[in-house]
Amino acid sequence: MGDSTLDDIRAKRMAELQKQYGGNPSGMEGTGEKNGEEQRQKQEEMRNTMLSSLLTQEARARLNTIAVAKPDKARMVEDILLQNARRGAFGGKLNFRIKSKNENLDIKPRFRVEHDWSTVVKAALQKYPNPVNPGILGCDVVDRRIENGQIISHRVLLCNWSIAPSLAKLINMDGAGYGSEHSIIDANKRLMTLRTRNLTLNRYLSIEEHLQYTPHPKDKSKTLLKQEATITVQNVPLTNYMEALIEKTINSNANKGRQAIEWVIKKMRSELPTTSLTSPEQLA
Repeated sequence: MGDSTLDDIRAKRMAELQKQYGGNPSGMEGTGEKNGEEQRQKQEEMRNTMLSSLLTQEARARLNTIAVAKPDKARMVEDILLQNARRGAFGGKLNFRIKSKNENLDIKPRFRVEHDWSTVVKAALQKYPNPVNPGILGCDVVDRRIENGQIISHRVLLCNWSIAPSLAKLINMDGAGYGSEHSIIDANKRLMTLRTRNLTLNRYLSIEEHLQYTPHPKDKSKTLLKQEATITVQNVPLTNYMEALIEKTINSNANKGRQAIEWVIKKMRSELPTTSLTSPEQLA
C-alpha cells in the first residue's frame, strides 16, 4: 500500500472524526471527559443511596444543610460514616448532629444481643479486660453502693492509646489514658445504663458513650442494646488525628463492644452455670 493510499485513508478517517465530534477531532477527549463525568455521577448516586440506607431522614436533612455552608466538612463526615458502614460497624440507621463551633457527632444505633438480660448484665460487669478489645487494659471500682433498690457503680478504666511519639510529646502523654464509667442497675425495672467518658485528652477530644440494656419486648431470651456516642473535637491544630480517633472510636464502640460481651458470656458459661438475676442484692 502506497503512501498516497495511506494518506487518503487518514484524510477520510479524519473527516469522519471531524463530522462525529463537531469539526474537532479533539472531541475524542471530550468523550473521555463525558465518560468520566458519567462515572462520577454513578459513583455519587451510589454514595447517596448508601447514605440514605444508613441515615435517618432527619440525619440526612441535617447533613444536606451542613453541606451548603461547609461542603468539605460534610463530605468528611460522610466518608467516616461510609467507611465504618462498610466494616459492619453499624446495626441500624443512624441519627446525628454537627454543631457549628465544634465537630460534634452523635450516633444512636440499636442492636439485639442473643442472650437474656440477666446474662448480659453480668457480662457487662465483667467486660474488662478482654482479648477482643485490648485497648482497655483494666478497670478499678471507685464506688459501688445500693440506693432505692439500684446498684450504682463508678469505675475508672485504664486505656492504651496508640499515639505517634511526636504527637505524644506535643501533648505530654505517654500513651496510657483513663476513662470514667458510671453505671446503674435496676433489676426490678430490668434496666441497666452505663455512661462512659474519656478523662485523658479531653482538652482536644471528648467521647461520651451511653449504653442501655433492656429485655427484648417480644423475646425475653434476648436483650436490646441502645448505644449513643457523642464525640466532640475542639478547635485545635490536631484535626486530622482527631478525625482518625473519631473513626476508630465509632467502629470500636459499635462492634468490639458487642463482641466482648459475647466473649465474656462464653467464658462465664465455661466456668460456672449462669443463674437468673432477680434482684440488685444478688450483684452486691
